Amino acid sequence: MSSRYLDMLIDVPAKEAKEAKEAPLNSLNSLISQSRTLDELLTAACEKACHGLDNMTAKDVLAALAPEDVKELEGMADPLPFLLSFALALSATRWRRDGIAPTGWTSPAHCDRCGPVFLWAPIHIAGCPWCWNRRHGLPIPRPPLQPAR
Repeated sequence: MSSRYLDMLIDVPAKEAKEAKEAPLNSLNSLISQSRTLDELLTAACEKACHGLDNMTAKDVLAALAPEDVKELEGMADPLPFLLSFALALSATRWRRDGIAPTGWTSPAHCDRCGPVFLWAPIHIAGCPWCWNRRHGLPIPRPPLQPAR
């Protein structure tokens, strides 16, 4: 699966994805040699995954992991790719929850439920990622209205 496809799939803001992917990600073996417990290993991996994200910390990522996720991470040969994707998805979700369009979401689009919104492409859709904000009374950034022709 291509990196570009994964970024679109998890709604990753382009700038954050680029910065995080350029972060110095050490191998699992390097992290294991520096960590004595699973908690230390996960914390170190989450810190690496959050490099370059200004609205996400390792503690945020660890707090969002379900117990089932932690068990699955124990069995992974290298949890860094999973944690990177997870951190980027959490970051984009946090931006949206705060009413800020993630980087790369600059195209005016139309949602049947929300009306005019910013998305990654100029599309017309039945439901969008901003629908959650609308249902919970949270802000939605709006593109400028186009004058009638």
